Amino acid sequence: MKREFYILILALLALTACSDKPNDEPSDLVSLDLLTPVIVAENESRSKPIEGTFFPYLNTDTYTQLPNTDYYVDHSISFYICEIRTFIPHINGSNNRLTYLRNYYSYRSDSYSFSWPSGTPQARIGHDIDIYAYYPRVNETFDPDAVPFTVSQTDWMWADPVTINNVSTENKTVPLKFHHAMTCIEVRLSTLYTSSIDLSQITLTDAQQKLVSSGKMDIRNGSLTYTPNQKTITITSYGGAERLPVYNDVNSSYRSFCFIMPEKEFSEGDLKLTFIYDRQYDNGWHQTPGRADFTIPTTFTNSEGNSVSVTKFETGKRYILNLMIDNTDLIVPLSFVTDDWVTNDVNLKI
Repeated sequence: MKREFYILILALLALTACSDKPNDEPSDLVSLDLLTPVIVAENESRSKPIEGTFFPYLNTDTYTQLPNTDYYVDHSISFYICEIRTFIPHINGSNNRLTYLRNYYSYRSDSYSFSWPSGTPQARIGHDIDIYAYYPRVNETFDPDAVPFTVSQTDWMWADPVTINNVSTENKTVPLKFHHAMTCIEVRLSTLYTSSIDLSQITLTDAQQKLVSSGKMDIRNGSLTYTPNQKTITITSYGGAERLPVYNDVNSSYRSFCFIMPEKEFSEGDLKLTFIYDRQYDNGWHQTPGRADFTIPTTFTNSEGNSVSVTKFETGKRYILNLMIDNTDLIVPLSFVTDDWVTNDVNLKI
């Protein structure tokens, strides 16, 4: 009888132990409520809801929609959900957790809406957690303070950390405020050719040989670590060539390319853009190669007629070069604009 009694006690203890595992009980988990993100303008107190192509910055050479059509774009945002004040994953799969933000456009109402179609991350009720987020997601294992990035046309961003104490069904809201981690040089290119040109690549060359090809990003504060030892960065058009549009009005049509990289200081004559393309004649039956160079200046004139010096492309700023290839293979500068990626503050002209 005593033996059966001990067996019963052990069985009850085992049952109690099994029931005390919050990781295994769905009832102990709650889905976090992710709000529609905003992008914060650097050095500004104001912010603006993400709309249109502001999240992320998308280029006209890769992102073209037919008129009178609805469409959506899914953005791969990743979350790190950790035990408070640690980098210890909160639950299995909560470190580098992929979640899609869907940007839906309705042409009928000319409006955008946002949703999280892949489902939102979960957290354990009663726990204290820290939440980090960054864009775009990197599909590999790394530490949150060392997310690998490469310099490309990708808009690398990080979000302000969010802390939730005592997660519950009423306490689970996650506001997302993203910041740009890099600077952006956008090249808007037009042509005077009565036919068209096929652009194959644009190269940015630095006389100081201090451009960046890759590095690490800390998603807690957006700080970057890298070695500036590259002479050039090259953007190669998809498929080897991208058709530039035919146009007559220099302000009505252009093709846009971006160098998105860590902020960059430069002096007069340091930075040069080189364009390689084929000129189209006779409906494309005859092609001749073309090349045009443009040195980025450091002195501009603003709308008031005052001289303005730009010797640094700053984090969180987008600098727009409006350039045109004329019929003699020369670059004609139309205008130069610098702005926060979500506001239009300064308009500089060459």
